[in-house]
Amino acid sequence: MRIAVIGAGALGRAFAAALRRAGADVTLVTRQGHEQSAQFTVCHRGLWDQLRAVTLPVSSTLPVAELYLLAIRGEQLEETQVEPLLAALRETQMPVLLLSPVLPAGAARMRERLPEVILSMPAVACHWHPEHQRLDFWSSRFAPTEIEPSTRTPGASRTFVRLLRRGGIAARVTPDVARAGVATTVAFFPLQVAVVAGGRLLSWPRTPELLQQIGLALREASTLARQLGPIALGIRVLVGLASFPSLLRLGCRVVPYLQPSLVRFLEHHFGPKLLAQHRLFTAQIAQLGLEHGCPTPHLSRLMALANERCGSSKAQH
Repeated sequence: MRIAVIGAGALGRAFAAALRRAGADVTLVTRQGHEQSAQFTVCHRGLWDQLRAVTLPVSSTLPVAELYLLAIRGEQLEETQVEPLLAALRETQMPVLLLSPVLPAGAARMRERLPEVILSMPAVACHWHPEHQRLDFWSSRFAPTEIEPSTRTPGASRTFVRLLRRGGIAARVTPDVARAGVATTVAFFPLQVAVVAGGRLLSWPRTPELLQQIGLALREASTLARQLGPIALGIRVLVGLASFPSLLRLGCRVVPYLQPSLVRFLEHHFGPKLLAQHRLFTAQIAQLGLEHGCPTPHLSRLMALANERCGSSKAQH
């Protein structure tokens, strides 16, 4: 299967590497694309770290493919600069699988602009280290990546899932990905904003007001999420525990010592670099809350704290 992965960040590289390992014909599409190939190391984190070298062809133009993976952040999909890319994808008439999380408004806009959009719920965590050309990667067979069934291109989703499994990423085709993806994203979202608002995880327990605000935001987000669809089991358990400030305080003190590399990833990945996406999703979730009678004032307050922290950080620099 010929697959083009658009976006050379951590998520795009993780899926491209897995597909390449499975024997797929994979091309990494980047804005620069001045190199003919990308060579990097994948470190699959676990009880025993597994290292392997990966080489992928790189292109700055859209190659011919049977499936295109779009690994671009949510707010970037709303920018005018992405229109030429979407126009080129539209001309191919091939299915486009979104690896990035999108809420209903964003998904509807993508479906209007492209012939076939396949939604997904990636259940992987990955951190790209450009200075070392290394990709740290976490996944579990107990939490599979979920892929929406393809409609216009029969079998595309199932073929893609088989390749992912062969490449080391647990995956399955799930009909209800659209609803489950939205519900899970909404339920987990306050924790993402909290990473910006609170900074390093070890510092959270020193600010009881922050823990209280996070708990309130998680509870209202979970209430809304349950109306939107099924929440992934792991996220449901995590959010339920983290909504209690005492348990969240304990987790902030223990987890960084048990899983330091994973915590560093979370602090980096969900930190200030995602601020624009956090702002977009906060506004979209607030609108969903109004539509479903579940307002989210505590999430808005948490986002305000994140904005304040980023503003003060810029002022210090």
